[in-house]
Formats: sequence, C-alpha cells, structure tokens
Amino acid sequence: DRLCVRRAMGYWVYQLCVGLNVTQSAYQTDRPAPTEHETILLGRFSDTLTEDGGVYPLVQLYDHGEQCGGASSNSMRGKGRTVRVNFMCAATGLHLQRVVEPEPCQYEMNVTHA
Repeated sequence: DRLCVRRAMGYWVYQLCVGLNVTQSAYQTDRPAPTEHETILLGRFSDTLTEDGGVYPLVQLYDHGEQCGGASSNSMRGKGRTVRVNFMCAATGLHLQRVVEPEPCQYEMNVTHA
C-alpha cells in the first residue's frame, strides 16, 4: 500500500502518492471520483534529495509527467511536467499544504508529516 494524500484547491484536486506519482484532476462535485481522461499525470517519482548526506527525505522529485502541449512558455512546449515536493515536520498526519506552478508545467508542493 502506498501512502497517498489528496487536496482540493480551486478547480483542481491534487494527489501525491509518496514514492509513486503526483496527479491533478478536475474537481467535480457531482461525481465521487474523476474519470481517467480527467486526470493529468504531473510526474512519476524519480529521486529523493537529502540534506548533508542524511537519510531523512526533505525533497522528492517527480518527473516525466504528461507533455505540456499548451504551455504558454515555448521552452516547456512538448516537455513533460515536473513536481518538486518539499516535506516539513508537523505534529500529526500527512497533509498537502500548498501547490504552486511557478513556471508553466513545473509544480511545487509543500507537504507536512508527523
């Protein structure tokens, strides 16, 4: 079993399955779950970065997501989406705190965990 966390943010529902993938789905209140064609793969797990050679994962990288055909930036057109997941300590559970897209098709997530 994979540890996954979801959060609705505006029109989108984001899901991170730690060590597996990150997806973005259209948020629709009239259906219990999005259909496959409504879900975009933002990235597959590729690497864990640690601080000072430690073993505690502070950042995970997810790449090779679906291609960015409609990106407003010509530099991303035809390239796969990527996600950088920043993990931070918290008192309880696993929570997706924030998702931003600082560049077209390049995402950052902040996730807190116990």
